[in-house]
Amino acid sequence: MMKKTWSGVVVAMFILSLPVSVMSQDYASAFEKVRVQAVAGHAEAQQELGRMYVNGIGVTKDYVEAVNWYNRAAEQGLADAQFNLGSIYFRGEIISKDYVAASKWFSKAAVQGHAEAQYYLGMMSSDGLGIPKSHTEAFKWYSKAAEQDLAAAQYNLAVMYYNGDGVNQDYEKAAEWFTRASTLGLARAQYDLGRMYARGLGVPKDNIHAYKWLDVAAAQGVTRARELRDNLEKEMTREDVSRARFLSEEFRSTP
Repeated sequence: MMKKTWSGVVVAMFILSLPVSVMSQDYASAFEKVRVQAVAGHAEAQQELGRMYVNGIGVTKDYVEAVNWYNRAAEQGLADAQFNLGSIYFRGEIISKDYVAASKWFSKAAVQGHAEAQYYLGMMSSDGLGIPKSHTEAFKWYSKAAEQDLAAAQYNLAVMYYNGDGVNQDYEKAAEWFTRASTLGLARAQYDLGRMYARGLGVPKDNIHAYKWLDVAAAQGVTRARELRDNLEKEMTREDVSRARFLSEEFRSTP
């Protein structure tokens, strides 16, 4: 929920609408306005100032200052800043990689309901990065992020149900979460869902729906999906292939 009218997005859109000749001047002006609010203690402005230092918007790039301002916003409890700070430590691109610090900030954002932080915390729990390895914890955090329609979390949750990692193996649940991730456009989920329909795992065996999802995934560049679709087509009637192609096109053309 937006609590304040201040918005870095609005500032950026305004700047991009200006002639190139005055852009640098207005970037600098925008930076100064944000800096004043950040110094005054506004958490959203502090986070935006961190972003501007990272990207060199209106100021020379300065990763130390970027981390400083992200940290100030994160210490005030701003979930987005906590997630950004966790991401910086996780990736190790602008400062040394530190999984312990990353897990600390992801945890703080995750308990506030930040879906991406929940996803990363699930991944770190699964791999034992910065925190003890635990499929149970991974399942918990993936579940929370998946319920917020984060496709990557839905996919990982489906895989856990499929493999029985941290939860009883359940092909029906796996198919349910593959379906939700597929509907959101995740190609690897579409491929796996197509395979489940082709084999009748968790869903009734259905070559038409198998072909549909494999075709959708193939359209996104998944080579294995194209190969499996082409092999499946050899077992289908012309009418079934036509129906499956219609369903694929219908899905792909829906906004």
